[in-house]
Amino acid sequence: SDFNFVAAGDWGCDNNAKNTFTMMKSMEPELYLTLGDYSYESTLDCWYDIVKSAGSAMKVVVGNHDTEGSVLPSLMSKFNLDKQYYSFDHQNTHFLGLSSELNSGEDKGQFEFAKADLAKAKSNPNTDWIIVYLHRPFYSGSGADNSGMRDMYHPLFQKYNVDLVLAGHAHNYERSYP
Repeated sequence: SDFNFVAAGDWGCDNNAKNTFTMMKSMEPELYLTLGDYSYESTLDCWYDIVKSAGSAMKVVVGNHDTEGSVLPSLMSKFNLDKQYYSFDHQNTHFLGLSSELNSGEDKGQFEFAKADLAKAKSNPNTDWIIVYLHRPFYSGSGADNSGMRDMYHPLFQKYNVDLVLAGHAHNYERSYP
């Protein structure tokens, strides 16, 4: 089945953020994957005012700047999250949103969730694609890579044949095709 989604991270609350969202919306996506670092301010309000028209089609993950001030509690509340990680299915695609900002104790819970979630998704005959999205990339030519998560999650992603991993944080575009 066909559907489209868009992804962006490291937004801010200026005209660039407005232009990014306008461009994304013009593509008429069914889903908006957001990759963290939303307002760069002590509140989420200005960014949320820009994007709130996306409604429940907007899916968020936590970035490093989102843990400052009142941003994290507001983000969790506005997007009905009880944890900083979750998953959902959309048509033939399974999406796993992870947090790159958890402490080691919380990350163990996230890892166990991801392991069980990916095993279930891989065994589902209706799942053709598995996409993971998070804030800090596992690999980055800019030196912004997250080696701790990479060492833990990359083997898991290989085991369950994750098709695509999207990340923000590095403020550049990189891709690989092994």
